[in-house]
Order: sequence, then structure tokens, then C-alpha cells
Amino acid sequence: GWLHLLLKWKPFVVLGEVSFGLYLFHQPIMIRSAQLNGITVGGFQFLPSHFIPVLAWCLIISFGTFFFFERPLQKLLRPQRLD
Repeated sequence: GWLHLLLKWKPFVVLGEVSFGLYLFHQPIMIRSAQLNGITVGGFQFLPSHFIPVLAWCLIISFGTFFFFERPLQKLLRPQRLD
């Protein structure tokens, strides 16, 4: 159905491939940004003050580590097929 087509869309596939890096890097970046005047509601700070730039940096770092670190290591460490 439509959900299957949406999830096969190339941007979502690539985002799924870089999701480990996004998971790995988002927390330290969000914490550091929140320490620098994040959004506070009722004394609870839950978002950095510049959420969109923080999200952009998380994605940039995740894509960079995937294409320049993870993918080359996967190619190096995966056994080669003998056809």
C-alpha cells in the first residue's frame, strides 16, 4: 500500500541507513546545546534553543560518519563473495 511505497522512498531508506549515527550523536549534541540556553518550560529544560540547527548538525555528523567511516569499514570487513 501507500505506507510501503513511502518507506521505500530513497530519502527514508538513506535515513534508515544513517540512523545508528543519528542515535549515537544526537544526545551529546542536544545536551551541549541545552546547556547553552535551551528552551525551558516550568523549570524543565527539554529542547535546545536552536532546535533546527542542532537537528541539522546531528544529521550532518551522522551522514558524514556513515559515508566516510561506517560504509568503508563495512566494505573492508565484509567477506567478499566468490562467484
